[in-house]
Amino acid sequence: MSWSVANATSVNIQPGIGNAPASGSTAITPGSSTIYALTATNSGGSIQASTQVIVASSTPTTPIIPLSPGIHLLPGLLTTTVYDFVAKAPNASWASGGGSLTFPGSDVDNKGFTLWRNNATLEDDKVYTQVLETHPQWVTGGWIEGAYVDMSSTYTVQSSDHFYSKAGFIKGAAAGDVRFRVMIRTDAGNTWIADVSKVYNGSLTTIDIPLSAYAGHKADFILRVDANNTSGTQDWATWIGTSITR
Repeated sequence: MSWSVANATSVNIQPGIGNAPASGSTAITPGSSTIYALTATNSGGSIQASTQVIVASSTPTTPIIPLSPGIHLLPGLLTTTVYDFVAKAPNASWASGGGSLTFPGSDVDNKGFTLWRNNATLEDDKVYTQVLETHPQWVTGGWIEGAYVDMSSTYTVQSSDHFYSKAGFIKGAAAGDVRFRVMIRTDAGNTWIADVSKVYNGSLTTIDIPLSAYAGHKADFILRVDANNTSGTQDWATWIGTSITR
């Protein structure tokens, strides 16, 4: 895998590569299909690009494209990030059962909060450059959600688009027990496209939803976390690499 970045003071590639020079290459041997995300940072903030390496379960029937010695991708399986929900979190309208919330919030606010965690260790014991923590209100049945209304005028769904994210907890949230939910909103109506229950178990959960059914419609999304009938004191619920990919 090769990369080239300009005007960044730091570059980080996940999973498994970590801090990297502005330009370079490395051999990768993923055991299963993997999305690699590069985050470039300078004083103005961070931006992310990603690509997916498909590990086929059998010999492909189409020719393979050599990228560099020993590294191959099947034709047409490179993906690009169309919209980055983690990076765009300040643009969303955040709320909980306690009312409207600001971004970033305070991690001691019992109304719930959302903020970036940088260089965060998650329950899988891996360190991630930047993730989005969304902590529901600290009451039984508490919730938190962010409406990404800035998308509605600019984003039109294409048939190849997917909603992609990993979901989990900050390391140490042993009592974590929530539902990660995703709603798409179009002129044809609103639909919950993901509703995933997650407990703290040492691994992350992948959410990968094809959006082809909404192709041609302008859309925006709501990210929501619901506490599963707990007080929410360790519901350190985290979204990782959350994006629209194409």
